[in-house]
Amino acid sequence: MKKLVVLLLACLVASSAFAQIDPDPNSIGIYADLEAYVPGILPTPNVPFNLYLILTNTDAPSISAYEVGYENVVEVPVGSPGLVFRLGSSIANGVVSGLDLGDSSDILAGDHIVGLASPLVAGTATVLHSWQYMFTTDDIVMKMFISNASQSSLPGIFPVILNAETSTLFNAYPMAGVADGGPRDQTTNAVINVNEPDPDNPDSPNFPTATEELSFGSLKSLFR
Repeated sequence: MKKLVVLLLACLVASSAFAQIDPDPNSIGIYADLEAYVPGILPTPNVPFNLYLILTNTDAPSISAYEVGYENVVEVPVGSPGLVFRLGSSIANGVVSGLDLGDSSDILAGDHIVGLASPLVAGTATVLHSWQYMFTTDDIVMKMFISNASQSSLPGIFPVILNAETSTLFNAYPMAGVADGGPRDQTTNAVINVNEPDPDNPDSPNFPTATEELSFGSLKSLFR
């Protein structure tokens, strides 16, 4: 009976590991869903898909501007006819309008320096920006990184957000993966993998970092 309970708990931990937002405040990442649960996707060739730049657990009640740099590392096998298209780019996912003074003309690297026409109400997961992409073949892998904008309002290497209520600037910290409580203060890890299968489960996307969860030893300790 104990073994059955342990197995059930292990399954619950595994199934819920990615259904939670990283607990650290003012984190930022790119996700395949609007709730900031899924930092990976396996798109279907020639079918558009959306990705979302999301600020999580911010203490700002609303946002009036954001600055973020991006770099997309695309891997295409030699001889492959595969192409990557960016079909759209949307400020605040269309919830509010704004003006983007950044240079995002290059799909591989650029930035968004956005002032919003009206404050964007913030919550547990606040969508700052969204993009629509399309891959033409299934052999393309894209790893996405975020950092500071080219003309940053704060020193350092991190994205910058403007609190609409207090008119104060603060940094947002890129997160590689979800629900792991870290690492923070880094921009060298991808925040999302696009079309990279999990080595242990090819039908699922490979998230950038493993989730820290209870080990089997920790589960067993519950029943000692």
